[in-house]
Amino acid sequence: MAVVKLFAAWPSAYSYRVIWALKLKGIPLYEYIEEDLSNKSPLLLQYNPIHKKIPVLLHDGKVLTRSQNLRTNLPTMAVVTLFGSWFSPYAYRVIWALKLKGIPYEYILEDLPNKSPLLLQYNPIHKKVPVLVHDGKPICESSVILQYIDEIWPQNPLLPADPYDRAVALFWIKFADDKCPLISKLYRTDGEEQQAVAKECFEMLEVIEGHALIGGKKFFGEDEINMVDIAFCSVAYWLGVIEDFTGLKIFEPHKFPRLNSWIQNFKSVPVIKDNLPDTDKMPALLKRRREMLLASKSKFELVKLLIYRTNSNWFLLDQYFDWVSVRSNSNIIDFITWRI
Repeated sequence: MAVVKLFAAWPSAYSYRVIWALKLKGIPLYEYIEEDLSNKSPLLLQYNPIHKKIPVLLHDGKVLTRSQNLRTNLPTMAVVTLFGSWFSPYAYRVIWALKLKGIPYEYILEDLPNKSPLLLQYNPIHKKVPVLVHDGKPICESSVILQYIDEIWPQNPLLPADPYDRAVALFWIKFADDKCPLISKLYRTDGEEQQAVAKECFEMLEVIEGHALIGGKKFFGEDEINMVDIAFCSVAYWLGVIEDFTGLKIFEPHKFPRLNSWIQNFKSVPVIKDNLPDTDKMPALLKRRREMLLASKSKFELVKLLIYRTNSNWFLLDQYFDWVSVRSNSNIIDFITWRI
């Protein structure tokens, strides 16, 4: 995004013409330079040597003067739309990145059991949120979207400029992408399978504690939040919610002091704290999803058991359609795929 600077003075009606126009155009980040009109700055006199007045707009090194000209020649911002879900940590990754960058956007909340035609149009491969649409062009997968945002809007960078530091950050983002889905598996499993997932989650936390958060860092990006912090948002927030719901206890502060300190720092960042999902709605959602998933899993195991115990002529008991007779392996596969 081009650099925008505005030279103005607080009592000037002409200055406010431009301020309001910038807001209406959705240009959130510009440098505001307050002029003392009794002692005008050398920069103002340089940029407006004829009238020596405010307002003066500097856009990508080009000077515009007189408020009428400024209002009609303001840079425009491409439309940004985000398709997300209120509970998805991957959608919140993108929300926080846009907020940190100061990018205005339209937010479309998807009902995931009943996905919109637009979502399916923009993400026909995975049919998932989040999807960012920038100037009509869709970008899918949260990590890809975060890197796109950082390249298109370079203010408040989310990745280090140094090539080595950037490579290390991308390594941990990949680690988060690979391991953090374990957290959602905690409420989608039970019994021995759930215990195995809990063990893997604990091992993931050990790796983060022992290798990623060393040297007394406040954030993964030292003193400022960056893309790695955002990538590990499931650990900072969703893990605790799912632990409370399942009754499991994986994260214990005394076992992970560095990680505990990072979680507190992360959740205290205003952009994060002010943009979190509603915790009151979560237990009901998790309960509903868990019951549906476990019911489907149990039904699938019952069908498998009945198949294994017969030879040439199978009778499958379906709770909705009574007895269903199936006479070939291909038909059984079709039936299972359709019903489960």
